[in-house]
Formats: sequence, C-alpha cells, structure tokens
Amino acid sequence: MIDLQECRKEIDVIDKEILRLFEKRMEVCEDVAEYKIHTGKQVLDPKREQDKLDVLKNQAHGSFNSLGAQELFQQIMAISRKRQYQLLTKNGIDMEKNYEMVDELPLKNVNVVFQGVEGAYSYAAMRAYFPDEINSYHVRTFRAAMEEVAFGKADYAVLPIENSTEGIVTDIYDLLTEYQLYIQLMDNAKIEGFGTELFEDLIEETVQSSGAKHLEFELWDAADRSKMIFDELGIDLTDGEWQYDC
Repeated sequence: MIDLQECRKEIDVIDKEILRLFEKRMEVCEDVAEYKIHTGKQVLDPKREQDKLDVLKNQAHGSFNSLGAQELFQQIMAISRKRQYQLLTKNGIDMEKNYEMVDELPLKNVNVVFQGVEGAYSYAAMRAYFPDEINSYHVRTFRAAMEEVAFGKADYAVLPIENSTEGIVTDIYDLLTEYQLYIQLMDNAKIEGFGTELFEDLIEETVQSSGAKHLEFELWDAADRSKMIFDELGIDLTDGEWQYDC
C-alpha cells in the first residue's frame, strides 16, 4: 500500500524546488525589466509568449498535463509581467508629468462602462462603488471597455485587476499601457449579494421587457459559483450555453 505521509514528504521536496526555481526566474524577470527600462521595449510580447506556451505544451506528457502546463505558465508569465510593470512604474516609465490635482473625482452624473453583463462581478463592483446617479452600460471585452474611455465615450471603466477564480488579470495591465490609461482607484472588494437573487432579478426584467419564453445565456465564466447559481435557477448547460425556459 502507498504511504500517504511519504507521498506528502516527496511533494514537499518538489514544491521547495519549484519555489527555488520560481524565485530564480523572477530574478531573471527583473533583469528583463531593466533591459526594457533602458530600451523602451514593451512588456508584453504576444508572439514570444504564445510560441513558448506551444513549446511547453508539446513537451508535457499527456493531454491533461499539456493543458495544465499551459495554465501554469500562463499564470507564471502573468506574474512576471506584473513585476515588470511594477519596476517600470517605479522608474517613471510612461508616467506623464502634467497631471492636474483635484480634491476629489466626480462620481455622479458620469458615464461608466463595465465588461460583461448586468449581474456579473464587474457590474456588482460598479454598483458597490458608484452612486445611483450614473449612466452605465456594458461591453463584451476588456479592450472594448478601454476603448470607450480612451475615445471619451465613458468617464470610467470598471475592470478586474485580480480575482479569486482567475488570479492576476494581466490583460488589464497590457491594455492600460497600450491605451495610456490610468487606474483611479484600486480596491479589494468582496462582492456580496451577488448570486441567485441578482440573476433572478435580471431574468425577470428580461422576460418582462421582451415577453420571451426561452432564454439562452452564453457561458463566459465556467467557475463553480456560476454553475451553482444557474443550477439553483433550474438552468441547464447545453452545448456551452445556459438555457432557461420561462
């Protein structure tokens, strides 16, 4: 019979080595940031990252490990980019000097865009932070939200920097640099009151306004929490979409 304690001891040894190699990798990452500070090279190199991910996936054994390797190194690369952005910011890269100081930011009667749909986490965060007196609307992608602000259609965008299901959302850091936008407020928000009741309200509003007898929800978030909410509402997952008979 396999000895569980021996297995755990072996895992502890492996984890210690993984941590040592991770910290060594982050040291090299800081050298990369130093190079980019002096050369002005962008932090994100999509082709380089994708090429490396493809190689690592092919080196892994089995389809499960291949997918796991991709997810693991995507997160490692995300952490690396986050550290590079920190160092670039510390050295004043891309930081404008002509800011106008204000006592407070206007939060009422402003246009606020969020990524996702009403009822999603970004929507809940927006409702928690902004007063009722705003004009809010949603877009499908992070990039679209950034464009709304960059082109002056929205005053603010509510977007995730990190979350409990995906970890670091590095697309946001990359897009901030690309569009030369800035974070006005970053807060650790625990979204409460988000779940079945909120989705029920959303469904009810949709049915009342459209008279629909059948609704379909595209599955954007496969987190267990989302599945639980839809299960509670009696919505079945069919071919990648949530379907609900009213």
